[in-house]
Amino acid sequence: MSAAHSFVCPCCGYPGIECPPWEKMGLPPWTDHGQPPYSQRYGFPSFACCSCCGFEYGFDDDPGASGAATSFGDYLADWLASGGNWFSPARQPEGWRLDEQLRRAGIVRTPTDDE
Repeated sequence: MSAAHSFVCPCCGYPGIECPPWEKMGLPPWTDHGQPPYSQRYGFPSFACCSCCGFEYGFDDDPGASGAATSFGDYLADWLASGGNWFSPARQPEGWRLDEQLRRAGIVRTPTDDE
């Protein structure tokens, strides 16, 4: 990972984020994020979108912006249920594996009834 891409998506674990998702969010491993909106815990959001899952920091988790606050776990489950397609397919690394990405970020995925 280059210095230009040194941040990790707290939703899917993608390690190619160009800026911190929130001003006070460090790198994994993370403790419990609590409930959204995450700006209450992590400060001002970047409003950037993850190239992998498409989560928009400060929008998807904020009921005042998106109409419904979505947690990282709920968003991840919905994204996977809809096929887990890359938000920016051109940024998908060759040989990419979601299970490895989640493991490296310390994100535990709860299987759904469909799996």
